[in-house]
Amino acid sequence: MQTAFSGFNARAGPPVDLCLQLLDCKPAPNNRFFSKLLQGVTSSHFYHYQITGAMGCILKLYGKIDAEKLLQDTGNTKNPRADVISVAAKQLNDLLLHGAILADDVGLGKTKQALLVGYLHTLLYDARAKDDPSKLQHQPILLVVPSTLINQWLAELRECWPCYTIMVSYSDYAYKSVMTMNDLSYSTMKDYPSLESIPSHLRYIFDNSDPRARKVIVVTTYETHKLRTATKMTRKIPGVPFKKMRYDEKGQVIWKKPPRTENYYITNQSNVYSLMIADEAQKIKNISTGLWSVLYLQSFPKTLLCTATPMHNSVKVRRCLH
Repeated sequence: MQTAFSGFNARAGPPVDLCLQLLDCKPAPNNRFFSKLLQGVTSSHFYHYQITGAMGCILKLYGKIDAEKLLQDTGNTKNPRADVISVAAKQLNDLLLHGAILADDVGLGKTKQALLVGYLHTLLYDARAKDDPSKLQHQPILLVVPSTLINQWLAELRECWPCYTIMVSYSDYAYKSVMTMNDLSYSTMKDYPSLESIPSHLRYIFDNSDPRARKVIVVTTYETHKLRTATKMTRKIPGVPFKKMRYDEKGQVIWKKPPRTENYYITNQSNVYSLMIADEAQKIKNISTGLWSVLYLQSFPKTLLCTATPMHNSVKVRRCLH
């Protein structure tokens, strides 16, 4: 299995040298690297394992790297190292899963890796409009985090990733200054696909024909997102009688499977986002929860699950990727 994913048994993830070549990385202080390919995109410096971790996730999302698209969309078609970047891209291949789990210990930089994956995704994502296959479809990224970590993610985005347009779907006085110009309110999210409650200058976020939507990252929390984009419903499930009807001493039917009521969710945001990034993703490993159900129904084309908590490698977890 390791050979199929990484090339040979002794290595986890793509080769370091190829990943550094692909992003045209140069040494930076403190044993880190900066990417000349992504100048102006982020001020972050990365450890080599963060680069390979991010590229490993991208390869799981896409199976390969489109070097021409990468160079063109970063304005590097005339880069003197374009040939080196193209050669590196051709050698980086993996199994296409449309999703990945980024599992690492606390404090090793999953936030940077995930945001690097997200940005490269905005360059490589190629979905076509259903009504006109000749036109690209542009969709925002959804970032779902625990409420205790939302400040950490917002600080990293504001300080180091000017390439993203940050939108916040969360209500808390502590974030009032952040949300003033970039707030997606309860009514905005609840009323979708109607955009009446969203300011006109922000409606491009959910406009598949507007290229600006591709660089939007909607930051929210698990419970907020469930509350704002899903509705809990109840349905009655009829009972199943025995083939030959049975009755008790009071004349009541004895059921093989008794009638019951069942809770389920519907969502107004299916196929809205091109990528879901979920931090502390162990929160959605249980498929019997409403939270898992809501995110599953929203059908993300690509999924990145981040966790510092070991996750059981089972069919239940893998289903989250589709």
